[in-house]
Amino acid sequence: MTKRKKMIREIRNLYATKLGQRKGVVVDSYEAMEAGIRTYNFTVLAKDGLHYGYWSGSKPEIVERTIAARVVDTGGCEKWNTLNDDELSSWFKYIRNYQGKKSR
Repeated sequence: MTKRKKMIREIRNLYATKLGQRKGVVVDSYEAMEAGIRTYNFTVLAKDGLHYGYWSGSKPEIVERTIAARVVDTGGCEKWNTLNDDELSSWFKYIRNYQGKKSR
């Protein structure tokens, strides 16, 4: 097994250990204007990779855990095996050091 495949397997194992059954965790969010419309953009780390999603109009009045679940269900996904080695290593370190709770 290659070093890369081992790292992806370890990310998935760490995800299961640290996040349990959660669909994902919001790792980045920002507000932007696109074509004159305010958007709220989210990056969610999930077991299978990074998911991207957004809301337009007003900021969603829901908790981050719900945002993460909706982004995973509807957003585009960048699978772990499509990331370059530096990105993969960075996300491996992120999840290894993740101190969040399994549930809120």
